[in-house]
Amino acid sequence: MPMFRCLTLAGLVVVLAGCQSAPVQDTQRQLFQSYLAQGQLAQADQLLADAGKRGVDAERLAPYQRQLADAYLRQGQDALQAGDLNTATTALSRARSLLPAAPALTTDLGDQLDPQVRSIMLPLLDKGDYAALAEQFDSLADELRTCDCRIVLEARGSWQSNRAAELLRTRLGDASEVEVSHIASRVPRLLLIGGGAQE
Repeated sequence: MPMFRCLTLAGLVVVLAGCQSAPVQDTQRQLFQSYLAQGQLAQADQLLADAGKRGVDAERLAPYQRQLADAYLRQGQDALQAGDLNTATTALSRARSLLPAAPALTTDLGDQLDPQVRSIMLPLLDKGDYAALAEQFDSLADELRTCDCRIVLEARGSWQSNRAAELLRTRLGDASEVEVSHIASRVPRLLLIGGGAQE
Protein backbone atom coordinates (compact mmCIF):
# COMPACT_ATOMS: atom_id res chain seq x y z
CA MET A 1 0.00 0.00 0.00
CA PRO A 2 2.69 2.59 0.86
CA MET A 3 4.30 1.99 -2.53
CA PHE A 4 0.91 2.34 -4.25
CA ARG A 5 0.24 5.59 -2.40
CA CYS A 6 3.64 6.95 -3.42
CA LEU A 7 2.98 6.13 -7.06
CA THR A 8 -0.46 7.72 -6.86
CA LEU A 9 0.97 10.90 -5.33
CA ALA A 10 3.69 11.02 -7.95
CA GLY A 11 1.13 10.69 -10.72
CA LEU A 12 -0.98 13.43 -9.16
CA VAL A 13 2.03 15.76 -9.05
CA VAL A 14 2.67 15.16 -12.76
CA VAL A 15 -0.98 15.86 -13.63
CA LEU A 16 -1.01 19.03 -11.55
CA ALA A 17 2.23 20.20 -13.13
CA GLY A 18 0.71 19.68 -16.56
CA CYS A 19 -2.40 21.61 -15.60
CA GLN A 20 -0.29 24.47 -14.27
CA SER A 21 1.94 24.60 -17.36
CA ALA A 22 -0.98 24.88 -19.81
CA PRO A 23 -2.11 28.35 -18.60
CA VAL A 24 1.53 29.47 -18.56
CA GLN A 25 1.97 28.37 -22.18
CA ASP A 26 -1.26 30.11 -23.20
CA THR A 27 -0.07 33.29 -21.51
CA GLN A 28 3.29 33.10 -23.27
CA ARG A 29 1.59 32.61 -26.65
CA GLN A 30 -0.66 35.60 -26.05
CA LEU A 31 2.31 37.71 -24.99
CA PHE A 32 4.25 36.65 -28.10
CA GLN A 33 1.38 37.63 -30.40
CA SER A 34 1.02 40.92 -28.54
CA TYR A 35 4.70 41.71 -29.05
CA LEU A 36 4.40 40.97 -32.78
CA ALA A 37 1.30 43.15 -33.13
CA GLN A 38 3.07 46.05 -31.42
CA GLY A 39 6.26 45.63 -33.44
CA GLN A 40 8.28 44.71 -30.35
CA LEU A 41 10.29 42.09 -32.17
CA ALA A 42 13.24 42.04 -29.78
CA GLN A 43 10.90 41.14 -26.91
CA ALA A 44 9.21 38.43 -29.00
CA ASP A 45 12.66 37.12 -29.93
CA GLN A 46 13.67 36.95 -26.27
CA LEU A 47 10.46 35.11 -25.41
CA LEU A 48 11.32 32.40 -27.95
CA ALA A 49 14.89 32.21 -26.70
CA ASP A 50 13.67 31.74 -23.12
CA ALA A 51 11.27 29.00 -24.25
CA GLY A 52 14.15 27.20 -25.93
CA LYS A 53 16.22 27.41 -22.76
CA ARG A 54 13.34 25.88 -20.80
CA GLY A 55 13.48 22.87 -23.11
CA VAL A 56 10.46 23.56 -25.30
CA ASP A 57 10.67 21.28 -28.34
CA ALA A 58 12.13 22.91 -31.47
CA GLU A 59 9.26 21.57 -33.57
CA ARG A 60 6.75 23.39 -31.38
CA LEU A 61 8.75 26.61 -31.64
CA ALA A 62 9.06 26.45 -35.44
CA PRO A 63 5.69 28.12 -36.29
CA TYR A 64 6.52 31.01 -33.97
CA GLN A 65 9.98 31.37 -35.48
CA ARG A 66 8.35 31.61 -38.91
CA GLN A 67 5.98 34.32 -37.67
CA LEU A 68 8.87 36.24 -36.15
CA ALA A 69 10.96 35.90 -39.32
CA ASP A 70 8.04 37.24 -41.38
CA ALA A 71 7.75 40.18 -38.97
CA TYR A 72 11.47 40.93 -39.32
CA LEU A 73 11.11 40.84 -43.11
CA ARG A 74 8.25 43.34 -42.97
CA GLN A 75 10.34 45.54 -40.67
CA GLY A 76 13.21 45.34 -43.13
CA GLN A 77 10.97 46.30 -46.06
CA ASP A 78 9.57 49.29 -44.16
CA ALA A 79 13.07 50.40 -43.15
CA LEU A 80 14.32 50.05 -46.72
CA GLN A 81 11.49 52.20 -48.06
CA ALA A 82 12.34 54.79 -45.42
CA GLY A 83 16.01 54.73 -46.45
CA ASP A 84 17.19 53.20 -43.16
CA LEU A 85 19.68 50.66 -44.49
CA ASN A 86 21.12 49.79 -41.07
CA THR A 87 17.76 48.69 -39.68
CA ALA A 88 16.91 46.90 -42.94
CA THR A 89 20.18 44.97 -42.91
CA THR A 90 19.81 44.01 -39.24
CA ALA A 91 16.23 42.83 -39.76
CA LEU A 92 17.19 40.75 -42.80
CA SER A 93 20.08 39.16 -40.94
CA ARG A 94 17.81 38.15 -38.06
CA ALA A 95 15.17 36.73 -40.40
CA ARG A 96 17.81 34.63 -42.12
CA SER A 97 19.14 33.32 -38.82
CA LEU A 98 15.63 32.31 -37.74
CA LEU A 99 14.99 30.42 -40.99
CA PRO A 100 18.37 29.33 -42.36
CA ALA A 101 16.76 26.46 -44.26
CA ALA A 102 14.50 28.81 -46.24
CA PRO A 103 16.76 31.45 -47.83
CA ALA A 104 14.23 32.13 -50.60
CA LEU A 105 12.08 34.00 -48.09
CA THR A 106 14.72 36.72 -47.78
CA THR A 107 15.81 36.87 -51.42
CA ASP A 108 13.75 39.90 -52.41
CA LEU A 109 14.95 42.07 -49.55
CA GLY A 110 18.51 40.82 -49.94
CA ASP A 111 18.50 41.79 -53.61
CA GLN A 112 17.39 45.29 -52.77
CA LEU A 113 20.15 45.67 -50.19
CA ASP A 114 22.81 44.40 -52.59
CA PRO A 115 24.38 47.37 -54.44
CA GLN A 116 25.15 45.04 -57.36
CA VAL A 117 21.46 44.24 -57.91
CA ARG A 118 18.75 46.66 -58.96
CA SER A 119 15.14 45.49 -58.92
CA ILE A 120 12.48 47.12 -61.14
CA MET A 121 8.98 45.95 -60.29
CA LEU A 122 6.58 45.08 -63.13
CA PRO A 123 3.10 44.95 -61.52
CA LEU A 124 1.56 45.70 -64.93
CA LEU A 125 2.33 42.11 -65.91
CA ASP A 126 -0.01 40.84 -63.20
CA LYS A 127 -2.71 43.17 -64.53
CA GLY A 128 -2.17 41.95 -68.09
CA ASP A 129 -1.76 45.56 -69.26
CA TYR A 130 0.82 44.99 -71.99
CA ALA A 131 0.26 48.41 -73.58
CA ALA A 132 1.29 50.16 -70.37
CA LEU A 133 4.12 47.64 -69.92
CA ALA A 134 5.42 48.53 -73.38
CA GLU A 135 5.48 52.19 -72.32
CA GLN A 136 7.41 51.26 -69.18
CA PHE A 137 9.94 49.36 -71.29
CA ASP A 138 10.18 52.37 -73.65
CA SER A 139 11.18 54.56 -70.70
CA LEU A 140 13.82 52.04 -69.62
CA ALA A 141 15.21 51.15 -73.04
CA ASP A 142 18.09 53.64 -73.20
CA GLU A 143 19.26 52.73 -69.71
CA LEU A 144 19.04 49.00 -70.37
CA ARG A 145 20.92 49.22 -73.67
CA THR A 146 23.87 50.94 -71.99
CA CYS A 147 23.72 48.95 -68.75
CA ASP A 148 26.84 46.83 -68.18
CA CYS A 149 24.83 44.15 -66.42
CA ARG A 150 22.78 40.99 -66.78
CA ILE A 151 19.11 41.64 -67.46
CA VAL A 152 16.78 39.06 -65.93
CA LEU A 153 13.03 39.12 -66.46
CA GLU A 154 11.26 37.40 -63.56
CA ALA A 155 7.63 36.42 -64.17
CA ARG A 156 5.14 34.02 -62.63
CA GLY A 157 5.14 31.74 -65.69
CA SER A 158 5.61 31.51 -69.45
CA TRP A 159 2.10 32.90 -69.98
CA GLN A 160 3.51 36.21 -68.70
CA SER A 161 7.14 36.06 -69.74
CA ASN A 162 6.69 35.15 -73.44
CA ARG A 163 4.89 38.38 -74.32
CA ALA A 164 6.90 40.53 -71.92
CA ALA A 165 10.24 39.20 -73.16
CA GLU A 166 9.19 39.85 -76.76
CA LEU A 167 8.29 43.46 -75.92
CA LEU A 168 11.57 43.97 -74.12
CA ARG A 169 13.78 42.36 -76.77
CA THR A 170 12.10 44.41 -79.50
CA ARG A 171 13.24 47.56 -77.73
CA LEU A 172 16.75 46.39 -76.88
CA GLY A 173 17.59 44.69 -80.16
CA ASP A 174 20.85 42.77 -80.19
CA ALA A 175 22.50 45.18 -77.76
CA SER A 176 21.43 43.29 -74.65
CA GLU A 177 20.53 39.72 -73.81
CA VAL A 178 17.40 39.14 -71.74
CA GLU A 179 17.30 36.13 -69.43
CA VAL A 180 13.96 34.75 -68.23
CA SER A 181 13.18 33.25 -64.83
CA HIS A 182 9.86 31.93 -63.49
CA ILE A 183 8.91 32.28 -59.80
CA ALA A 184 5.16 31.83 -59.31
CA SER A 185 4.99 33.40 -55.85
CA ARG A 186 6.82 36.64 -56.66
CA VAL A 187 5.62 39.90 -58.21
CA PRO A 188 7.10 40.18 -61.75
CA ARG A 189 10.21 42.33 -62.01
CA LEU A 190 13.39 43.09 -63.91
CA LEU A 191 16.71 42.41 -62.23
CA LEU A 192 19.79 44.32 -63.33
CA ILE A 193 22.75 42.38 -61.98
CA GLY A 194 26.32 43.61 -62.09
CA GLY A 195 28.49 46.70 -61.74
CA GLY A 196 26.28 48.71 -64.07
CA ALA A 197 23.27 48.10 -61.85
CA GLN A 198 24.37 50.53 -59.18
CA GLU A 199 22.13 53.55 -58.85
